[in-house]
Amino acid sequence: MALMLLSDHGFTTLNKEVYLNCWLKQQGWLQFLTDPAQSLKDMHPQSLAYSLYPGRIYLNVRGREARGRVKPGLEYEKLRDKIRQDLLAWRDENGQPVIKEVLTMNELYGSGSQFSIEQKITEPHPQLPDLIAVAYDGFDLKGNLSCRSLYDKTVFNGMHTFDDAYILAKGFDLPPEKLAITNVFDIIVKSIL
Repeated sequence: MALMLLSDHGFTTLNKEVYLNCWLKQQGWLQFLTDPAQSLKDMHPQSLAYSLYPGRIYLNVRGREARGRVKPGLEYEKLRDKIRQDLLAWRDENGQPVIKEVLTMNELYGSGSQFSIEQKITEPHPQLPDLIAVAYDGFDLKGNLSCRSLYDKTVFNGMHTFDDAYILAKGFDLPPEKLAITNVFDIIVKSIL
């Protein structure tokens, strides 16, 4: 009899929920026509960026967004790099760094990735976020459009992490190479056939 246990994420203590759109508003990159904003349709045309859960950041690019402002090319790259730099410099009120890394689409989907995009992304992609922010453990990134404050601590006391996923198996062999969540599907299918 075969038995498999697996997890696609780890778990850690939640210290703070962090509202990225609130941070973007504080930096002057996001404005809304209404307060509180009900949807992205309420985003002001002068906005430069917005965030969706979990840590996906989109620039308000002309030709991609309904009321896009940022020109593709050099303006896009400069703004993307500035937001990335400022995210990495972000410290909470206790001086703790909030953001561990910020990935561009080239870094996330570049060569070597199972979901590799063949050419280097030099223009905004029609569906993919422009940046992915990854917080330090304990900081849970939220995409709420409206917020009362930058940080909150609600009823939750735990959160997912990107590390510490695992697979345990009995009754069949696992490949000797290091596994990623993206290639576990094939192992599961082979184990039941």
